[in-house]
Amino acid sequence: MRAAKVNQLNKILTKIQDLNVEIRNAEFNGESENKIAKLQEREEKACERAYKFVSTMTEEEYDASDFGDAMCMDYEEAIS
Repeated sequence: MRAAKVNQLNKILTKIQDLNVEIRNAEFNGESENKIAKLQEREEKACERAYKFVSTMTEEEYDASDFGDAMCMDYEEAIS
């Protein structure tokens, strides 16, 4: 198993989670729809990056990461 891949996916997951918090804070603080849309776009791109990265991993590597638990999806869902 390549620990570097697991660590990289965990970093991407942290980015997704951070963006999600930013979106919720922006909504709570009444930020403009444009700003919220830009944050959501960044989050979508980070998710796409994660899914592409998962497609290069084995199921064992994927299971060793935190991604599946945090995103509530198994390996088969993540690679499809």
